[in-house]
Amino acid sequence: MEFQEPEQTGVCVYSKSNCKYCDMVKDLLTKRGFEYKVINCDEYILDYKELFKEFIDFHASCDTAGFPKVFNNGSFIGSYNATKDFLDLILFAEEDDA
Repeated sequence: MEFQEPEQTGVCVYSKSNCKYCDMVKDLLTKRGFEYKVINCDEYILDYKELFKEFIDFHASCDTAGFPKVFNNGSFIGSYNATKDFLDLILFAEEDDA
């Protein structure tokens, strides 16, 4: 099985069905005006759960848990809370530059 790699430009969200935090992170990104690519992982976790975890952990350079798994420009941000913190820092930096 070949898994889709994180996008090297922009935001990439690894998501699954019926995931409250996946929906929340997509809503947050939309509200903040970010374009993003969604990779649905239902098939990955149904048929290849362990291989997919190894794949994501490799690209994240750490042990990951839960969904969503968010990357920006190929670098792992984290799940919902880490993504919210990341976006808050970007907003703060933009306000500071103004």
